[in-house]
Amino acid sequence: MSFSLNLIFNLSLLVAISVVSAIISEKATHRNLPAPVLQGLLFGSAAVIGILYPVVLSPGIIFDGRSVVLSLCGLFFGPVSGSIAAIMAIFARVIIGGNGTLMGTLVIFSAMLIGLFFYYRWKGSFDRMNYWKLYLIGLLVHAVMISLMFTLPWENAVNALKHISLPVMLFYPVATVVIGKILKDNFDRMQSREELLRQKEKAEASSRLKDLFIANISHEIRTPLNAILGFVSIIEDEAGERFTEEERTYFQRIDQSGQRLTRTVDEILNYSKLLVGDVKLNIKRIQLPQLIGNLIQESKTAHSQKTTEIIFDNSIGPVEEDLDEFCIRNSVSNLIDNALKYTDKGKITIRLYRNPTGHIAIKVSDTGIGMSEEFLQRIFEPYSQEATGYSKRYEGVGLGLSIVKRLCDIMNAQISVESEKGVGSCFTITLPS
Repeated sequence: MSFSLNLIFNLSLLVAISVVSAIISEKATHRNLPAPVLQGLLFGSAAVIGILYPVVLSPGIIFDGRSVVLSLCGLFFGPVSGSIAAIMAIFARVIIGGNGTLMGTLVIFSAMLIGLFFYYRWKGSFDRMNYWKLYLIGLLVHAVMISLMFTLPWENAVNALKHISLPVMLFYPVATVVIGKILKDNFDRMQSREELLRQKEKAEASSRLKDLFIANISHEIRTPLNAILGFVSIIEDEAGERFTEEERTYFQRIDQSGQRLTRTVDEILNYSKLLVGDVKLNIKRIQLPQLIGNLIQESKTAHSQKTTEIIFDNSIGPVEEDLDEFCIRNSVSNLIDNALKYTDKGKITIRLYRNPTGHIAIKVSDTGIGMSEEFLQRIFEPYSQEATGYSKRYEGVGLGLSIVKRLCDIMNAQISVESEKGVGSCFTITLPS
């Protein structure tokens, strides 16, 4: 019984050391230290400590948990770690010496080699490792260990088989399972962390590529487009009366198409900036009636072919609010442009008022085509339009309202919508108090 208790004590010591080793290795690996060498030193140290506090069967013949530690080191960390740990253990065992030196050395080699065998067999698929597989490895390692007892002098071999073989086969495979589970859990955590880091690096690389793509798109489209529109305007001015009325319409179409393309590029760029959080709030005092009036004039100019009436109803008079100009300007501008785009008859009304809760609200109503209840559920999703495909009547890529929603979120403002198919739509921005 004393042999069994001593073996349990030795194995408990190794379990504790293995837990500490796993924690240290996880921290050190996270700091980019050479992991295989570190693991070999840690588990080699655990094996040496086991050798220094062994169960002594007779002078020079000792038993400890080195076989458990070395087999698992080879299994989980490969040849470099296993070799370092084995060399350290052999060195310690040779120093102790005695009749059991040959057996002890062979046990170290065999345990490490069995661990390496399963390392290469299961490499990259430790997720399929379970308690039973660890237990079977423990049985194999220690069955070999018992067979190596016959390298001892005959009397010592018989004594070892009589007193040690049963406790070894009972306790050592269980210790293999316990320490193996600790190592596997630690291994899984490190794998998960590495996978998260890889995904993070991949996402950052994708973000950089996207930013580069957007910058290139901005340059490659805007620059030639500005040149085209500029030269078209110069040609039209220089030609004067030499063009017929029909030929002048060609210039108008070129200008309209260019402006449409410019708006599309602007929407994509703005939406991309919002996605990556590249919008910094710059709060300042904004005169809302003046801002809305300017935006109405800009929209009328941009949609000069439209005859839709635009009414500005300001029921609160002069009012200033602390807002981000980029956010509020683009939000209201997009709503007015949308109303103009989808309203061919009737009128558009922009109301500036205080709602029943005392918050300032901006309501943009139109008598346009309206929207179905089904489409209202996804109206703020990017690239969403009720009419799609090449047969759609209205221009745009479906980013305007997505941009408005994100800008309102940045300002802590609320946006709501009411609409009826064939009757019109009403968007309301409620500003924060």
